[in-house]
Amino acid sequence: MLGDKIKLLREDRGLSQLELAKILEVGNSTLSMYESNTRKPDYEVIKKIADYFNVTTDYLLGLTEVPNQQYHDQILEDYPEIISILRRNKRKLNDQDKKRIARIIEAAVIDEDEE
Repeated sequence: MLGDKIKLLREDRGLSQLELAKILEVGNSTLSMYESNTRKPDYEVIKKIADYFNVTTDYLLGLTEVPNQQYHDQILEDYPEIISILRRNKRKLNDQDKKRIARIIEAAVIDEDEE
């Protein structure tokens, strides 16, 4: 959930809630509610969080596990063989196939990070 990601990013940077609240220009209690998933930040605050931590809004919203575009681009460079394999099967990739491949790659990267 969004609040869990905010808390994780904050703790990874060694910031207190008060410090991050000041950076985001929100109250400490507001940030606490974001982190406990009892209140959702508006678009502007989500954008500030993404910019500050150099992550995508998609990552914050749970649409991807790849935190930033640079990392995503690197994955695509590192795994061209997946596309090659699928093309050898003479199968054109539709959007659903592309999303499946992305999930496979994301899972592989997450597994590698945990080792």
